[in-house]
Amino acid sequence: MRFIRIIFCIQFFVVFCLSDATAGIEWNVLSKDQMASSLMKIADWYRANDSYSVSVKHNSFSDFVSTAPYEQSVGYIKRNKKNYHSFLLGIHTIQNEKIKLVIDSSTHQMALTLPDELFEIATTMEDYLVTLDYCKRMLERTNAAEKILRLEFDESNTIGACEFVSTKQGILKSIVIYYNHEIQRDEKSRKEIELKPRLEITFSNYKKEAEFDYKDEFDEKKYITYTVGTKPALKKEYKKYKLTDQRVLVK
Repeated sequence: MRFIRIIFCIQFFVVFCLSDATAGIEWNVLSKDQMASSLMKIADWYRANDSYSVSVKHNSFSDFVSTAPYEQSVGYIKRNKKNYHSFLLGIHTIQNEKIKLVIDSSTHQMALTLPDELFEIATTMEDYLVTLDYCKRMLERTNAAEKILRLEFDESNTIGACEFVSTKQGILKSIVIYYNHEIQRDEKSRKEIELKPRLEITFSNYKKEAEFDYKDEFDEKKYITYTVGTKPALKKEYKKYKLTDQRVLVK
């Protein structure tokens, strides 16, 4: 879904459904038009700024109320016009005007593709409305400092609900994803345990008009070498990686 890519800069979330996290909390029910308008306001910051950096933190919890995460990951998103570099969940994604390179350090894999149009696509009100057709319920609540938008979907989906937390000015602070269920096996008892985990993604340290070193952040030659029409090769420091070239070469 295109609107999710704009909001997150990375590739990330649409199918969500009902959970119990709203119990005891006063929410306002929104129409599709109202929710779409609010989501567009969050996306406006990213559309209005073509050079920025933001820190991103992923916290995974075993249930809806735990305060101690069992897994954490710290990363970032950096953009300078058509140049982009993210480090999310251990994966580097680097894009410039010529290529897009995805680097997974855990599996020692690299994938080389043509650049996508992540920042070139203008998301419309209609795009949001089509996506919101999947929602079972759309809610909003506000306090003195922030606004929370909540999407809820059918119980048949893996993910139960998703909340977008932003400042009153529409700057994204966090995304909270509530999973409907996850089955884990307890090796000691050999029994299956049903959990309702949640994932919290926080965004901080926003910097507009950020300055970057192109060679350090966006240049693929830091990792691979090639010339037009030839097969790319890994730099010596990355010889342990497997490189897959998924571009359509022009002869």
